[in-house]
Amino acid sequence: MKQMRPLLPNGEASPPYLWSVVRGRAKRVIGDTRTVDDSYYLSSLKGEAKQMLAAIRSHWQIENGLHRVLDIAFREDDGRVRKDPGAQNLATLRHIALNLLKQERTAKIGIRNKRLKAGWSEGYLLRALAGLFHKDAIALSIRKPILAPDKFLW
Repeated sequence: MKQMRPLLPNGEASPPYLWSVVRGRAKRVIGDTRTVDDSYYLSSLKGEAKQMLAAIRSHWQIENGLHRVLDIAFREDDGRVRKDPGAQNLATLRHIALNLLKQERTAKIGIRNKRLKAGWSEGYLLRALAGLFHKDAIALSIRKPILAPDKFLW
């Protein structure tokens, strides 16, 4: 079987990094209600359908796992800030807090409870914040700033 790059709508060859257009179909049944959703992906993979399915599932597994933790621990979906730069700033702070709470291992509790414990105990809060001063954490934060200081609201 000869593999060819897909054509663009105007008939031109696609860019060299684009090798496939993948359609994913999700079927869902809840009670008597059935839904079918199609999603389309542009991919640089040249492989078989199983390989592409694995890549798509891997992406969504990571995405859903992170979103679930942020929503449960930080109630991210209930946030009322929707416009940049406020929403982006708060998302950045949530990710930093999440990473600090994941690094803190003295309390054998979930992320949501670690967050609550940090609010109740100044000692625990300082222990969690100590992750900011780990040599690797400092190197990462200095290497690439996330937002310019003039983009913050406060």
